[in-house]
Amino acid sequence: ALQSGPDGLGRARFGVIFAQGPLSEWAGRYPRHPYHAPLTVEPTARGVELARGLVQGLMSDHVGLVRELKRADVIAKAPRDVREQLAALETLRWEDLTADERRGCPPLLFIGDPVSIGDAGLGYLTRLLTSTLPVKVIMLDGRDGLDARPEPALVAMAHRTAYVLATSVGYPDHLTAGMHEALAFDGPAFVHIHAPSPRRQGYPAEQTLAVARAAVHARAHILFRYDPRQPGVFGQRASLAGNPALDADHGDVTFTQWAQGLTRFSGHFTPGADGDEPGTPSARLKAAATRRIET
Repeated sequence: ALQSGPDGLGRARFGVIFAQGPLSEWAGRYPRHPYHAPLTVEPTARGVELARGLVQGLMSDHVGLVRELKRADVIAKAPRDVREQLAALETLRWEDLTADERRGCPPLLFIGDPVSIGDAGLGYLTRLLTSTLPVKVIMLDGRDGLDARPEPALVAMAHRTAYVLATSVGYPDHLTAGMHEALAFDGPAFVHIHAPSPRRQGYPAEQTLAVARAAVHARAHILFRYDPRQPGVFGQRASLAGNPALDADHGDVTFTQWAQGLTRFSGHFTPGADGDEPGTPSARLKAAATRRIET
C-alpha cells in the first residue's frame, strides 16, 4: 500500500498547506493547481497552527505504522522475551525512532507570504521553529516594500535549531541544493524564496529571472544558509556562499538601479529639472538601500 497504492504512485511524498493571502487565491482552485500531493488552503491567519496540528497527526500515524512493523518483526522472530518486547513497543514515541525511521514520514510544506508568515503568524512560527516537527515553512517574497522589517532568514536563524535557507528563483542551483537540504533535514526548516511578480512590480514577465538576479546583486535579497548540524559555534554554521561581490556593498547592480527598473517603485524617484532619467531616489528609498547593505 505504501509503495504503490491504488494509483501506482504510492504514499504522497509531502503535504501542502497554503496560507491566507494572494497565493491561496489560485492554489485553492481545484483541480487547477500543479500539486500531486494532498493540499489544504487555510482561510484564516492561523495557518502555522494548522500545519502544526496536521503534522502532529501525521507523526502519530507514522509512529503507529513503525510500531506495527516492529511488532510483526518481534512476532516473526519469536524470542523468549516476546511479551516484554511487545509491551515495550506500546510506549514507542517519535523521539525513539531512528533517523531513517523518521525520514519515512513525509514532510509538510507550509507556503505563505511575508504577511501571513512574518506578521500575523510570527508568534506561531516561533513555536514551530523551536520544535522537532518535520514542517518546512516556505515564504514566497517579491520584495515589494521598502519598510524597515527584520530579515526573515536572520529571525529564523536566531532560533538556532531549524534549518534556514534564503534563496532566489534567479539562482536555480542554489535554490535546488538548498531545498534538497531543507527537505532532508530531520526537523523544521524555514525557506525564504525571492519570487518577484511581473504584475505587482511592473516589468515584462520574460525578465523575471533577470530581475531576481539583479535583486541579489543589489542586496535587496540575499543568498544564505544556516545548518545547525554543521560543526563550530553558532555563527560558523551560516554561509553566504553564492552571493556576488561579498567584499563590496553590491554586485553589478546597485539597490537604486534595481528599484529603477520596477514600476512599483517609480513614485520614489524625482525626475531631474530637465526630465532626464534616471532621476533622484527619495530619502525612503535611500534609507532602504542603506539598511539592506548593513544587513
